[in-house]
Amino acid sequence: MDKGLSQSQVTSITQDVRHYLWIGTIAGLNRFDGARFKTFTKKDGILSNVIMALYSASNGDVWISTTKGLSRYDGYRFGNLKMPVPKTSHDFSVITEDASGNIYAYDFWNGLFVVKGNTITKVPLPPGAKSPTCSYRDQKKKLWVYFYQQGFYELLNGTWTKKIELPGLMPREFVRSMTESNGIYYAITNKGTLLKIQGEHIIQRKQYNGSFKSINIDEEHNLWIAAAHGALLIDSGTLLVKEVLNAQNGLSDNMVNIIFKDNNGNCWFGTDGDGLFKYSGGPFIRYDKNNGLIGNVVMGFAKDKNGQLFTGTREGALLKYNAAKKTFQPIDPLQKAIRGVNCLGSDPGGNIYVGTMENRLLKISNGRVSEILLEKDYRPGIFTIKSYGNKVCVHTTMGSYWVEGTRVQKIVGAIGAVNSIALGNNEILAGGSKGCFIFASTGAARPLRIPELEDVNIACFEQVGNYIVIGSFDEGLFFWDQAHNRVRVFNRESGLADNNVFAIMKDSGGNLWVGTSSGVQQLQLDTATGHIRIRLFNIADGYEPSETNLNAMIEGDDHSIWIGTTKGVYIYNPVADRKRTVGIPVTVIESVDYPGCSNTKKEDLSVWEHLPKYPKIAFANNSISFNFKGIYLRDPASLLYTYKLEGYDTAFSRPQRETSLNYMGLPPGRYVFKVRAVTHEGVVSANTVAYPFTIITPYYKTTWFMGLLVLSLVGIGWATQLIYTNQQRKRRKEIRKIQEQEQQKIREQTAADFHDELGNKLTRISILADVLQHKTDPADEEKNKIIRQIKSNALGLYTGTREIIWSLSKESNNLNEVLLTIRQTGMELFSDTAVQFVFTGLPDTDAAIKIPPGYNRHIIMIFKELLSNSMRHAGATRVMIVCRKLDPDKIGIYFTDNGIGFNKDQTRGHGLNNIQQRAEKIGGHMQLRSARHEGTSCSLIFSLKQ
Repeated sequence: MDKGLSQSQVTSITQDVRHYLWIGTIAGLNRFDGARFKTFTKKDGILSNVIMALYSASNGDVWISTTKGLSRYDGYRFGNLKMPVPKTSHDFSVITEDASGNIYAYDFWNGLFVVKGNTITKVPLPPGAKSPTCSYRDQKKKLWVYFYQQGFYELLNGTWTKKIELPGLMPREFVRSMTESNGIYYAITNKGTLLKIQGEHIIQRKQYNGSFKSINIDEEHNLWIAAAHGALLIDSGTLLVKEVLNAQNGLSDNMVNIIFKDNNGNCWFGTDGDGLFKYSGGPFIRYDKNNGLIGNVVMGFAKDKNGQLFTGTREGALLKYNAAKKTFQPIDPLQKAIRGVNCLGSDPGGNIYVGTMENRLLKISNGRVSEILLEKDYRPGIFTIKSYGNKVCVHTTMGSYWVEGTRVQKIVGAIGAVNSIALGNNEILAGGSKGCFIFASTGAARPLRIPELEDVNIACFEQVGNYIVIGSFDEGLFFWDQAHNRVRVFNRESGLADNNVFAIMKDSGGNLWVGTSSGVQQLQLDTATGHIRIRLFNIADGYEPSETNLNAMIEGDDHSIWIGTTKGVYIYNPVADRKRTVGIPVTVIESVDYPGCSNTKKEDLSVWEHLPKYPKIAFANNSISFNFKGIYLRDPASLLYTYKLEGYDTAFSRPQRETSLNYMGLPPGRYVFKVRAVTHEGVVSANTVAYPFTIITPYYKTTWFMGLLVLSLVGIGWATQLIYTNQQRKRRKEIRKIQEQEQQKIREQTAADFHDELGNKLTRISILADVLQHKTDPADEEKNKIIRQIKSNALGLYTGTREIIWSLSKESNNLNEVLLTIRQTGMELFSDTAVQFVFTGLPDTDAAIKIPPGYNRHIIMIFKELLSNSMRHAGATRVMIVCRKLDPDKIGIYFTDNGIGFNKDQTRGHGLNNIQQRAEKIGGHMQLRSARHEGTSCSLIFSLKQ
């Protein structure tokens, strides 16, 4: 796993709080997320590219020891510490911390140092102690330090306490590394000694050949020890070697410098020149030509009557599995199978059948090998061997055959069949390149017409519930429901790893194992709902995806699953699978991008991922994209992701593989993007990453702007309405003015015509009356009286019509003219009487005051009626009319006499009613007061505005 690693000589490994793996080499520092490496060098701020040790502190800082001193990464940047004595080289081989979080580093030649702020200070050693060779922080946060030839000491609050003596070590032997489990400590030395410590006593000691560099312990309490050539797997109870790991079983023959266990339980091996290796402790064990097989292409399996498991490889061997030794052993050479095995089968009697690469069918019974001839003149190539009752069905390139003992019978019509399965009722379903056939133990085969399987190249069969499961070449799986004759397709689009299916097997637990050209997967079918749950296996499970061979699957007596592939045998252990710890992923957002993101200042970036904090994004053409991932070192490729944008989405999305997302054209508002990873076992990441941001509300969408806009619209509407109203008012005024002008013209013309016509007629009557009087005898008093009455009435009529004519003239809208008319009327009325008439206020009245049209006639008639009533009925000796301007828009005219008065409640003639009605017509307020022997007074107040 060194693709992308800066250099292949790994010196140290640690894991930070965000689950990133940090790997030190002699040519740079690397951070690994499970899929990609990111390299840091001197250009990024560390003191040197030669990394000696790494440590992830409890506060999250990552400490880096280089040949030039100590550096620290705090999530933002690398910082370097000052050394107490300037030196060109330092060999801090181990970094650790105590219970208080103080960081310690030791140099074999220069002693132990502690970090104080940004400097590093030498720690006083115990009396007689010289060189520290190992420091270890245990699970109780105690700091252990081993001093060369002195033993183990504990450092607490600056005080050293000796804990364990280590007698019996060889010269120049010292403790190099420690680990622990369940209160028991394990320590290794540079001379190959393994010490088991409980309390303050060594309870077990074991010596091995070689020199040890590092020790760790896995979830199964197995000890892993880094050695000069690979590693050792040791039982922690007996201290016996369980396995030597080197190039033969996938590790390296080079020196292993460091073994590190991450928080998912994976063991990482840092080698000297071969890079980085990982062991995940999966449920699969692999056998190939490096550890017992003769050849890697495993073509099939079979069991004899004793339960002995056989397998065959295409490279030329039939092998028997030794369960006690967990090895494969070749059986007596098969001279007739020197070119290899193509397929295997067995019958209920425990006889083994072998189809060879030479197209021979061999039968092994009680250790004896015999050949069965299917045809006399030629040997067809054998695909599969299946057992049905006492018979064996052999499918070949030339057709299918029943074999019973030594008797062979060809099945008529079963041309092109590759595999078969029992259907019940003594019928067999077979299929191949020419479709499906049904036949019994006797008789010919007949085609089975299933439209969905027409032209499908069939490879294998299995039965699950009511379904016959059919595997095909290049078209995936078909689930055939016999009862309803329906077919359901399950292929790569449905989640299958590959559409080329070569083997199907149902295990004792009801799980369906499917072998394809891309690897093996496990399917769980819910027969009630039809839901299919699929599980893919990969390197994290100890399984390297490889092509499964035709029909090459079998279940062992211990429920293990054996899979024959082109890369050897893979054995799945369900017990180990149930016991393993799958770990929990951590989710991180790798990058965020939006318009203006690149302009973010460094101080506004977040720790570790260096993302802009709480960005505010302009609304116009807004977009924001996220790149995220799960840190899951066990199996990063298996992760799915579910996300939600709070403020936009209502729920988390369905799990998906995409690790990038883009949102465009979001409405203004506050949002929080949330994402989390999910393993294929359904384990959700330990954290849900939340990234808040805001789409800025543009000014034209703000409340104040909308309010201002509404007010503006209201104002514009009001102004428009006002302008319109004013225009209408002006228009009406202009129309009224025109109408008044027209009316005035009509009045004037009418007045002129009326004056001329009526004046002429009245003058003629008056003249005729004078002529008649001259011709009448003066002594005829009766006739003269009538003539005088005619002249008086003509004169009165002329006077009355003169007022009417005057009211029609344009001067009638002038208040001064109205008042003069009233005064003139009073003076003429009382001129020949003893009544004193007084009219005041006229000189004070503005001559330019205009009254509304039509007011003049009503005002004149009101006061003419009052004057006439006063003369005829009041018996007054004094009559007064006063006019006052009360305010700019109001006029008051007041009438009083000193006559005998009258009772208003008892006297109510037409005259008084006319006065009241005329006052109401001009919108005036009239008040009349009178009482017996107290005179009469009347006030008329009206507005100059109509």
